[in-house]
Amino acid sequence: EHSVFLEEWMQRYPFAKLFVAGEGLPEGIEEKLPSSIVPSRVEHLQEGSAQFHPSVHVRVLEGVPRRHSEMMFYHKPSCTLIVDDAFSPGYAPSDHCSWFARLWLKLTRRSGFRHVCLPSYQLNRVAVHGNADKLLRTVDDVCVKWDIRRILCAHGSVPFDKDAANAFRASWYALRE
Repeated sequence: EHSVFLEEWMQRYPFAKLFVAGEGLPEGIEEKLPSSIVPSRVEHLQEGSAQFHPSVHVRVLEGVPRRHSEMMFYHKPSCTLIVDDAFSPGYAPSDHCSWFARLWLKLTRRSGFRHVCLPSYQLNRVAVHGNADKLLRTVDDVCVKWDIRRILCAHGSVPFDKDAANAFRASWYALRE
């Protein structure tokens, strides 16, 4: 749950804004927000590049079930795709992976914890409750339009820079297997 430390973070940075996914706003997000977070500090992300900086492009990963929406950010000068759970590179041998993370990854991924592979539950969510065709069109589109050379994500060894665009694409094309 990525909102666990939200209240503490918002208190630590009193002038920060909280950005939430625009159209893909997860159902129930208002209930998850601590009551101490005033609405004026919450802003909905919009696709494009004007909200942060002209060099940062924002796009919804379309096709993901609404409750599990994902925004993708692309930093053009560094050719970096920034996502939360939309990519899972696994852990490099040189990186520490806790016993719990190893167990979780072994149970939820078909290739263990060292390989690029999305968790089975994430693929199943899209297959059952989402729109796989729409998601794959979105993935193909960003891989063509954005020169993705590295990926930063919430879990695993980052930055990932081994044929990053094709690895991102292949992760989602596991839906077709």
